[in-house]
Amino acid sequence: MKKADLVVAIEPLPLNFKVLQVNVELNSGVGGGDVILINKAVAKERKETRICVPVENYIGTARATLATVPKGRYLSYTVSADTLDNLLDGLGVERVDLLKIDIEGYVLESISGMMETLKKTRWLFIELSGRDISVIRILKNLNFSLRARHGYNFLFKNESI
Repeated sequence: MKKADLVVAIEPLPLNFKVLQVNVELNSGVGGGDVILINKAVAKERKETRICVPVENYIGTARATLATVPKGRYLSYTVSADTLDNLLDGLGVERVDLLKIDIEGYVLESISGMMETLKKTRWLFIELSGRDISVIRILKNLNFSLRARHGYNFLFKNESI
């Protein structure tokens, strides 16, 4: 936020979105460019969908899911979802220097809605686990090369840019 010309943060969960808003307000005026907050989920198409969050792990959750209903007690929210391509095109974003994707095991289902964004992305930091690992093949076909990995976190560079 301090060094970027533009930061676009997308967060579907209501409470986490409010915390994000407060964080941005607390850090405004510290330099940097514009910050745009979007209260939606990223998906393969524009739609209303349900997101489930385990009750015991709500804030900062690493187990929220659009894909499956979790075991145990959970909160369920209806959220608006859209493709990353639609969201960034609507903002007039022409290039992305760094894209961080952490969408809790929903990458494979949503990757088709971010193909144009990926083509104009220089660096990609993405969380991949389970079935989402197969996304690596798609990224390689888009000319991304793996530069680093730590656990489920992968750093790719687009060699076309």
